[in-house]
Amino acid sequence: MARRAKTNVGSSVTPPTDELIRDYGRRLADANRDLREVMEEAASKRGIIGGIKKAAKRSGVPLNALVRVVAEMLEDQETVVAAEREWVRVRAIMAMPVAQGDLFPADAPEIAPDPTQVVFLAGQAGYISGSNGHDIDQSNPHRTGTDEWIKFREQWHAGQACLARGFSVTKPHASRKKRERTAAPDDTASSHPPRKTANVPLYAVV
Repeated sequence: MARRAKTNVGSSVTPPTDELIRDYGRRLADANRDLREVMEEAASKRGIIGGIKKAAKRSGVPLNALVRVVAEMLEDQETVVAAEREWVRVRAIMAMPVAQGDLFPADAPEIAPDPTQVVFLAGQAGYISGSNGHDIDQSNPHRTGTDEWIKFREQWHAGQACLARGFSVTKPHASRKKRERTAAPDDTASSHPPRKTANVPLYAVV
């Protein structure tokens, strides 16, 4: 049986004017154009990223580790360290090698400090600070006039531009926040916190 269309008997709703329809049409067209431009730019960037990854892999770079670390560079470093500490702790509980001698043998080559990388990291920190609305002077830990100080301030302004567009680098994605709100509490974990044992190291052993 066909469903009968609903009718608003006695409705006092005023039908939209032609000008109102045209106004919404123009706004929607502009928004669609902006979205298309952003998507085209994003597609171009994805192509660049893909090319960099392929070249790095061909050069023997440990790509999986590098991708993970590069992503962590834009996260809150305390959160990154806490997550890594938890990884090491669980490995130790599961009797997997976590001691420094296991992970880094004595004959392993030393990693020499790189001044260029130090300046780069200062810029990353400045970008995060700016995108999260922190004060440019109070959040800059570097000595005034140094390359690190200059790079921090330069990238802080780039982060401010990101913030002005409504983005923040270290804020969790909306879908992740929704999952956190709807996730059921782990009663077992809350009522039985992990206990240290005498024969199982909880963290990396030096």
